[in-house]
Amino acid sequence: RTILNKIMSKNITNLNSGLYGWQKGGETLAKPYPGTYSKNIGKEKEFKKLFTEFAEKGVDISYARDFVTVNKEMMSYQGNAAKHVNSWYLNLDKRQVLPVNSP
Repeated sequence: RTILNKIMSKNITNLNSGLYGWQKGGETLAKPYPGTYSKNIGKEKEFKKLFTEFAEKGVDISYARDFVTVNKEMMSYQGNAAKHVNSWYLNLDKRQVLPVNSP
């Protein structure tokens, strides 16, 4: 809020912002369920109030998500293909990375 208000006080009004650190325990693409908010940085209702306040000022705030990091929960032996942002597919024998009992 402080940063956005400071930027807007300089007459910069065409803003799009991403909010990092809002998820408790992080996020994986393997479980695209609604996130759990980290109480260390605020409550869910405070996030919603922030979004509403700045939407009224014409500022878009989005939940930032990391779709580049790949972890073992995102991969399985049955057909998951990990593609890096450089458009190359991951070429790795996953049996060397994941435990034997992984799906």
